[in-house]
Amino acid sequence: MGKEKVIVYVRHGFSSGNESGELSSRLGIHPLTDKGIEQARVAGEALSKLKRVDKMAASPCERTKQTAHIIMDMIKDKFVDKSIYLDNRLIECGFGGLEGKKIEDICPKGYPIIAITEAVDKDDSSEKFEEVRERVRNFTASLRDGTLTIAVSHAYPIGVAIADALGIGKHPMLGIWIDNASFTILRFGNGNRNGTAMEINYPTIIDEHIEFLNNTFG
Repeated sequence: MGKEKVIVYVRHGFSSGNESGELSSRLGIHPLTDKGIEQARVAGEALSKLKRVDKMAASPCERTKQTAHIIMDMIKDKFVDKSIYLDNRLIECGFGGLEGKKIEDICPKGYPIIAITEAVDKDDSSEKFEEVRERVRNFTASLRDGTLTIAVSHAYPIGVAIADALGIGKHPMLGIWIDNASFTILRFGNGNRNGTAMEINYPTIIDEHIEFLNNTFG
């Protein structure tokens, strides 16, 4: 096993908050819908091709916990450590005064992710890009070299991790959409703190990447 480490980010499945168009980083609300449960199962099927996974980490929000448990139940035989570690560093951007607001009210027309980010920037109680980036970087640094981790998170933190890997800032990041239950795979090695993107917002893990992961960590 080499010194590389790889993080397979999975965005949570479609939730009741996605259905209602509500902004939220609160923990005990917005479970997965039937659609989201099926998406999580499809993600689990894609991950079942892996020979070995060292760790599963998840945001403590309801939708991410559910997604992680569905995946774990499907592929628990692949895990070295069968625990699911709830990690606040993977939680969605804190929306502060925007918590619970409808996207359509913030952005009645136009490109919603830009409007939401502009609203977050103006709201003093909301978490900012730099704060999310710091906790995502801290999460990455906490993982041991030579390990493969599945991290179930949200669109904004995954976008920030991608921005670091691509060497871009907040505004270019806003052009990157992260679908529910999509895969983003980041590879870290040779002193590369920010990572290299193997996949961004893929609906599955392509065969050559499965082969690489199994050869590296299997």
